[in-house]
Amino acid sequence: MFASDFAIKLRKLNPRLRIFAGNDDSKPAGLWIMWDGEVRELCGVDKNYLNEWPTYNLHGKMIRGGWNRIIKMLVSTKLVDRHTSYKHFGHWDEHREPPQQFLLEKIDQAIADLKPVGMKQIVSPLDGSIVETPIYNRDEVVDIGRMIAKQDKRPSPPPSGNGLNLEV
Repeated sequence: MFASDFAIKLRKLNPRLRIFAGNDDSKPAGLWIMWDGEVRELCGVDKNYLNEWPTYNLHGKMIRGGWNRIIKMLVSTKLVDRHTSYKHFGHWDEHREPPQQFLLEKIDQAIADLKPVGMKQIVSPLDGSIVETPIYNRDEVVDIGRMIAKQDKRPSPPPSGNGLNLEV
């Protein structure tokens, strides 16, 4: 959908919504709203064309958001009425994003491969209920911490006190 068509449809859903494109082609346009006399930025919007679904790079980082994501955000924040949005965007909430496969970075792959060595019951700090939480091998968690520290050039994490349940 062309960005101009998207902007017209948004204005029909909520006349306070605006898209500011600016003159710098290297930067995306911005979706914003006038709220109690002040401008509030909501998200970035492509200046030329919006796909229905977000576009990602090989590692899963979103490069461009799609119009479906924006409508979902506006409905969830009650800036747009769901049933009115159907008139302009169809039943967008029944559409399913196509499955994506991403190449994981070394650290993300190490975290994905981390398997619990057991389970432990703890008292939830949120509501005091008893919950099951996984226990991880200390050496594997420390290795991941060192990988992160090396990548970010920060000092390695301290040997304990990080809040994870670790096998001793």
